Amino acid sequence: MNATRIKWQLPHFASLLAALISFLPRLQAQIAVPPLVTYHGRLSASGTNYVGTGYFKFAIVNGGTNLNRSAGGYCVTAGGGVSSAVVTDGGSGYTVVPQVTILAPPGSPGAGATAIAAMAGGVVTSVTIQTPGSNYWGGVFLAIAPPPIVYGYTTYWSGNGQLDENGQPTAPLALTVSAGLFQVVLGDAPTAYLPPAIFQHGDAQLRIWFSPTEAGPFQELTPPQRLTATPYAMVAAQAASVQGSNVVGSLPVTTLTDALGAPLWLTNNANFLAGNAAAIFNLSADSLASGTVPDARLSPNVALLNGNQTFTGQNTFRNAGDFLRAIGGRRGCGQPRRRGPKRRAQRRYDSIRESHELRPGERRLRQDRQT
Repeated sequence: MNATRIKWQLPHFASLLAALISFLPRLQAQIAVPPLVTYHGRLSASGTNYVGTGYFKFAIVNGGTNLNRSAGGYCVTAGGGVSSAVVTDGGSGYTVVPQVTILAPPGSPGAGATAIAAMAGGVVTSVTIQTPGSNYWGGVFLAIAPPPIVYGYTTYWSGNGQLDENGQPTAPLALTVSAGLFQVVLGDAPTAYLPPAIFQHGDAQLRIWFSPTEAGPFQELTPPQRLTATPYAMVAAQAASVQGSNVVGSLPVTTLTDALGAPLWLTNNANFLAGNAAAIFNLSADSLASGTVPDARLSPNVALLNGNQTFTGQNTFRNAGDFLRAIGGRRGCGQPRRRGPKRRAQRRYDSIRESHELRPGERRLRQDRQT
């Protein structure tokens, strides 16, 4: 991490998050959609458009699941004919005895076999072979007709806020039907409030029941009507609770004007900050991979190259001779004057070195003085 880069980008990074947080409530205010859905329908009976007052019930539900199940089984062959049939699954929801068909496998010339089913309590209990047919071989297929489809639904919204034991709203809504056409605004009085959150479900459908009288009975108009894109615009009113993972794209820098008021935690080691980090506190020096630290942030026990130092502990210096010469001059601090051949040789060397450093006129003058 480059400490110099830390000093520039942090305010922008904080502003980015703050702007996103503050921008969403403003977005909500700007695109608020009334929680209403207008539905237009046509009602006819035996090809004739209904005219007059009709009584309707409305509910928004999921896609539904078929509560009934088809029966299944297989056939047993003997001597080229079908000798018996075995029911492996009796199914559910049968209201009448289903039709049974015996099918020869592809390429088989088998034909002529017939059978009949028996049922009890909506379940197929057995299949009896009536005619065995001939020329059957291989896997002979037993086809049992399915029961009527009955859907079970999860209700997201009810027209009057309540459901009876049959999953219908408990009270109808009177509407005027003209030439078979009617219109209703769901979510508007007298219907119940329509929460936009229900359109977070992508399978929302509208169930409708009708009766020419308020007392009923009510008949469901099938199939349920799939709600298209328009009602889902109400989900935009919930933008204040949008997940960060759902934000795609970038925000203009000009919108990043607010400060981040809440603590910001960056726990991923791959994160980095670049820019002015003057507002960062309690940052461990162990986190600095490179860069510089101001002298004012160093411990008073750290020796500075451009300051006077007072050492109160026992210290050991490498190349102590150089250190002493830097303080006490050429001889060193407190050292006695050196004499002897080495000292005379050093003086001759100094004289030769100085003569080479002089200009030609100064060198002759020095030589005259020496002679």
